[in-house]
Amino acid sequence: MINETKSISVIIPVYNAEDTLERCLDSILQQTVPGLEIILVDDGSPDGSGTICDAYAARHACIHATHQANQGVSAARNAGLALASGNYVTFIDPDDYVQPGYFDGLGNGNNADLIFIGQLITNERKNGQETESVEELKQGGGDFSTFLAQNLQTLLLRGAVGKFFARHIIEGITFDRLLKTAEDTLFNLLCYQKVKTYAVSTLSTYMYFKPTATQQAKKYNMSTEQGLYTLSQVMKAYNRLRIRCKKFERLLYRYLMKLTKQERTNCHNPAKWFRNKTAFRIFWKYQSAFDIKFCIKYGLSALLNKDFIYRDI
Repeated sequence: MINETKSISVIIPVYNAEDTLERCLDSILQQTVPGLEIILVDDGSPDGSGTICDAYAARHACIHATHQANQGVSAARNAGLALASGNYVTFIDPDDYVQPGYFDGLGNGNNADLIFIGQLITNERKNGQETESVEELKQGGGDFSTFLAQNLQTLLLRGAVGKFFARHIIEGITFDRLLKTAEDTLFNLLCYQKVKTYAVSTLSTYMYFKPTATQQAKKYNMSTEQGLYTLSQVMKAYNRLRIRCKKFERLLYRYLMKLTKQERTNCHNPAKWFRNKTAFRIFWKYQSAFDIKFCIKYGLSALLNKDFIYRDI
């Protein structure tokens, strides 16, 4: 059970979620949670999401609805953070929902700085047959740095949802509005630098719906420069943790390859994309996590390029 002295702010960024928002809200409201406030931030939805937000806020005193022009999920979450008053904060996406017992994870967390809640993952976007897959977190070592080194590559540690942040951990930290993707990973990495105690729930009670292929493609539709800015910010925050998680570094590598694919395959000079100083630092910093054959090909391509000039983003 949750101690009544613990107040909880649930932040839900809302955009075009009229098909799933009620399911999300009902899954929260059916649980008895002392000190609960739900903050709905309608990010300029052109569908009926805003109307649903207002209707629930009118019926439930614990729900606060606010509306803003469309600015993206980072701006919506930041607006929620500015309004949150709880001494713990959790993020829930409007197309996901939580099962009974989700908030019990906070009560069992022994006042930890950060509490992780297990997720059930499905590729289905609406009600229907769901495939459950639980991410198993390695618990060896006990200290938080060891825990991060073993699990940072997992969806649970990279995403914003499925966790309770103590207020003092997120104080002064916001989501970077310049990022189209990995904004939640960057936010987490910044918060992780302040964590001293953590807990992991034994139950998986957060129902996470994976984005469709179309939604994923839209997130990665950005310029190489914008993508490299994203990657450089994530890399800086990761370096400050002073850990090594090779599986997470492989994710950085794959992201780098995805960002530069068009430039590498379509430009006349295949080494053009390598001139970027950020790409150079990222590549050699994590070369141990890369494919060795590509390392050789990549390095030779750059060294043989006669017009090899670095430039910062």
